[in-house]
Amino acid sequence: MNKRSLAIAAITGMCSAFMFVSCKKDGCTDAAATNYEEKAKKDDGSCKYAVTDSRDQIVGNYLITDSVFVGGVFSEQKVYVLQVTKGGTKKDTLYINNFWNEGGSLQAITAGTNFSIPSQTGLSGLGKVTGSTMTFTIEQGGGSEHKGKGTKQ
Repeated sequence: MNKRSLAIAAITGMCSAFMFVSCKKDGCTDAAATNYEEKAKKDDGSCKYAVTDSRDQIVGNYLITDSVFVGGVFSEQKVYVLQVTKGGTKKDTLYINNFWNEGGSLQAITAGTNFSIPSQTGLSGLGKVTGSTMTFTIEQGGGSEHKGKGTKQ
C-alpha cells in the first residue's frame, strides 16, 4: 500500500469512528422528565422533573384503626374512613377530616410526608405517611391519646 492509500484508509477509518461515536448521544432518557431527549441512547443523569405539591403524597382517604388510651391504658377502638384534603393558601396546609368518625376537621401542617396538628379544640398531634400507610398520635385533653394507623384507599 502506498502512502496515499494509507492516508485515505486512515481518514475513512477516523470518519467511520466519528460517525459511530456521534450516534451514541447522551442525555435524559426518561420520557416523564421535562428535558427528555428522544435521540439520547445513554442517560447522563441530567433529567429534570416538574415540581409537584408534596401534599399530593398524603391527600386521600384512609381506612383507619384508631385506638384510644387513657392514662396509658387501652380504652376503646374505632375503624373509620379519615379523609385528608389540601387546604388554605399555603403549600404546607392539610385538613384531616372525619377524625374519630365525628365529621369535624383538624388543620395540619406538613413537612414532606410528616405532619403536625397544632393545638385546636383540645387536640394536637403528629403523624406521617409512609408509602400508602398513615400513622398518627393525637393527644386529647384529660390524658387521653389516639393512636391511629391506616391504609390509603
